Amino acid sequence: MVNIIQKKKIRNARLYYIFPRKDTSIERKVQNELSNREIGYYKHYPVIGQPDIAFPDRKIAVFCDGDYWHGKRRDVRERDTRINEKLRNEGWLVLRYWEHEINTNTEALVDEIELEVVK
Repeated sequence: MVNIIQKKKIRNARLYYIFPRKDTSIERKVQNELSNREIGYYKHYPVIGQPDIAFPDRKIAVFCDGDYWHGKRRDVRERDTRINEKLRNEGWLVLRYWEHEINTNTEALVDEIELEVVK
């Protein structure tokens, strides 16, 4: 018998196949800047929280958080905090950037990411 968790995973996999996740405009801004600098990265890497951008060999997870979705809803903020904790416990460095930060100074944020990646 398939348990509830397995059913949920199967359902989510089917939904992802039917409606593949698309990058948001802020994710694309950061990705474009990384690509311009020829810094390789993974999108939506399959690890806890599925980071928007990841460098698994360096265990760096980057999240591009929308101001409305991640800032307004308490349950989302709490989930983000749990994800951060779990990733850090697994040895990952977690970098989270807000939409307004990305929109106003993408280059400076990617400078920070680049410093961590090349360490």
